[in-house]
Amino acid sequence: MMATPDPSATPRRLLIEDWMPARAVGIESLRERISPQAMPPYNYIHVWWARRPLAVSRAAVLLSLLPADADRTLVERLLGFMIPAKDLLA
Repeated sequence: MMATPDPSATPRRLLIEDWMPARAVGIESLRERISPQAMPPYNYIHVWWARRPLAVSRAAVLLSLLPADADRTLVERLLGFMIPAKDLLA
C-alpha cells in the first residue's frame, strides 16, 4: 500500500537550487570538447553532429540528487573539476 505524503512537510531543498558551479562546468565542457586526451579514442571513430554537453548533464543530475547542505568541494571532485586531463586517463 502506498503511503500518502504529508502536506505539511516541506520538501527537501536540493543543491542545484542553491549552488551551480557554472564557470567550472563551462570550463570542463570546453576541455572535454577540445582536448583529445580528455575523451576516450573510440569517441573519435564517428563524429556525431549534435553536441552532447556531458559535463553539464553530469553536473545537473548530480546536483539535483544531493541535498543543499552537501559538501561542495566533494561535489567538485566527484564531477572531476580538480583533476587534470592527463590524470583522467591513468
